[in-house]
Amino acid sequence: MSALYPVTTDWLKARTEATPDDVALLVDGLSFTFRELDRAVTRLSDFLWTTGIRPGDHTGSLMSNCLAAVCTVFAAARIGAVLVPLNTRLTATEIAWQIDQADCEWLLCSTSCASVAFDAVDESISPLVFWEPATSFMDWLDSLPAGSGDISVSRSPDALQAIVFTSGTTGFPKGAMITFANHLWSAVGSAFKLGVLPGDRWLACMPLF
Repeated sequence: MSALYPVTTDWLKARTEATPDDVALLVDGLSFTFRELDRAVTRLSDFLWTTGIRPGDHTGSLMSNCLAAVCTVFAAARIGAVLVPLNTRLTATEIAWQIDQADCEWLLCSTSCASVAFDAVDESISPLVFWEPATSFMDWLDSLPAGSGDISVSRSPDALQAIVFTSGTTGFPKGAMITFANHLWSAVGSAFKLGVLPGDRWLACMPLF
């Protein structure tokens, strides 16, 4: 592997090992440390793997900004699935087109998007619905049978991590293929440009798709 790349693509795990008790996320009035967030992602990764999602599977995500959406990003990467974030403001017909274009084999959705999700798929895909309030999502994770907890697929930095659709203002939306390295260097560039410090808190006011 090139020295330009990190030795891992599991950035949450690496950050958890470095600063386990630092605050990672504030959502729905709750605070999650990196250790707690990593534990939630581990439980979700086990569930997705047990459900049958495998490395390289194109997995749609139709979710509002919620804890489940955040955990899904890291869990999909951890098991090697290719995440396809979908615009929650689109119609079922528009979402169905993107699901078809991206060759999605799975669709994950949050409760507020469940109705549209089921309308957007045919019998070949059965959406998996996650609770939206953080407390309900955590209660659901805690109710799952304990998995191995060690599911982590080694991925090259040049491996495909996500397919992100453009807005389609000049035609049909196009799926941009984003690798782990693309995300990494975008984050590094932004951090240097903006002067990000360890104690900074960022408001996620934009939709997570």
